[in-house]
Amino acid sequence: MTHTKTKILVSGVGGDQLLALRLVLQSSSAELSGITVRGDDHQAAQQAAQLLETYGVAALPIATGEKKALLSAQRLELTDPKAGITASELIVSQANQHTGKLHLVVLGPLTDLVKALAIDPDLPHKLAGVIVMGGAIRVPGDVTAVAEANIYSDPEAAAFVLASELPLTLVPLDVTQKVALPMGQDYVEGLDACTAVLAVIEPETLQKTKMKLTVDCQSVLSRGAVLADLRAIPRIGSDVEVCVDVDGQRVVQHIREVLEAGGVQ
Repeated sequence: MTHTKTKILVSGVGGDQLLALRLVLQSSSAELSGITVRGDDHQAAQQAAQLLETYGVAALPIATGEKKALLSAQRLELTDPKAGITASELIVSQANQHTGKLHLVVLGPLTDLVKALAIDPDLPHKLAGVIVMGGAIRVPGDVTAVAEANIYSDPEAAAFVLASELPLTLVPLDVTQKVALPMGQDYVEGLDACTAVLAVIEPETLQKTKMKLTVDCQSVLSRGAVLADLRAIPRIGSDVEVCVDVDGQRVVQHIREVLEAGGVQ
């Protein structure tokens, strides 16, 4: 029987997260379907293109991101369609091409995903899963005392996504900070992104629980914070699967295997 590989679109990639792409490219259980890079980071796009060429999949689509979503009660302002395919358009086209089979892994702010929802409101029913790297539940933030960088960059977009019907899994700082190479290893960037990718490739490496979450978009002190209703009977927020623990040794082993492979299958 032929094993069907999991289709993965990695969105919001920065130049320090290429190792996460290598995890997908070297996986026997997953297949990369495309990449969107963060903002207009053309250097990251070029690096991603070079990586795809190294793995013999240079034809895979790469799209750059867009400016911050302009949210209103009625609609979102979208970029000029004449500018070529955008990150949000690639998300929509891939979801339509692989309906019910595509897993979206978001490694940056949620701006492009919100714009994709504006293009296609039925997107939540077309994606098999959405992994979001972001937020801090029971640990301090990395931008403010309570806010994590990706959510803080566009909290309105994060709030919009949490309130949608997307099949969400959140990978917060609570787990990504538990993954580190032992002392003596060379410094490796993007370990947090690797953890988020492995939530799809090797889901058993992460322990999950359902929580009710909201995003603070108003307070000066806690803007961008992901707030979990941790009461015995939670009542406020949207239901989201949240990664609460990780098998750090197993994640590090995957990373070591990729590093030792030298970037070629």
